[in-house]
Amino acid sequence: MNPECPYCGVVQDPPPQRRRKCRDCGQTIYIQKEGNRKSLITEQQHEKMQRQARDQYWKELSQQVRRSVEAGDWEAARQAYWSQASVLFAEGKDNRRVLEEAFRCDLRRMQEAGVAQVEVSSSGDERVCAGCRTVNGKRFTVVDALSLMPLPGDGCEMCRCVYTAVFSSSRPPRGSVGMKQSESSTSVGCASMIALTLIVVALAVLAVVT
Repeated sequence: MNPECPYCGVVQDPPPQRRRKCRDCGQTIYIQKEGNRKSLITEQQHEKMQRQARDQYWKELSQQVRRSVEAGDWEAARQAYWSQASVLFAEGKDNRRVLEEAFRCDLRRMQEAGVAQVEVSSSGDERVCAGCRTVNGKRFTVVDALSLMPLPGDGCEMCRCVYTAVFSSSRPPRGSVGMKQSESSTSVGCASMIALTLIVVALAVLAVVT
């Protein structure tokens, strides 16, 4: 590693192992690592490399969104959108549009699974923002939720609210085990009643015969 300050050229002794100010010019020196190699860089160089890394990450996430949507993989698309929303949130930028797309992917995934109704469910802790708190516990059809987009709430701070599927007793989920169990129990109950009736009739006949 070249121990010279990238601003004033004064040799730093000992060489800095992490970010610090030059003892001569007072400028902040950053450490750039490339494998086992380290170099001293300026704050402007550091910020430029951070932007390049961020732009590359964003590009990769956008490609993941495109591939996932084309493949109908709504969960993968949701994760990519959520990551993009997190990047914008960390930078203090408006992330609502991207966050809406993440929730839209969740609704589409549920819709394809046969879910007709959803409920907004918050994490129930101090992180729940005011906007999401106003819709917590409210139910919507999936079609209405896709139109109204109750999540994210106004001014959402990525407080981990989600949609949960709501299944009516009269309309259970497609392939529901619960329905199969219910039908099975009903069938067993009917069979038991028929058997009991036959036994009673048989006893009555025996009583007449004797």
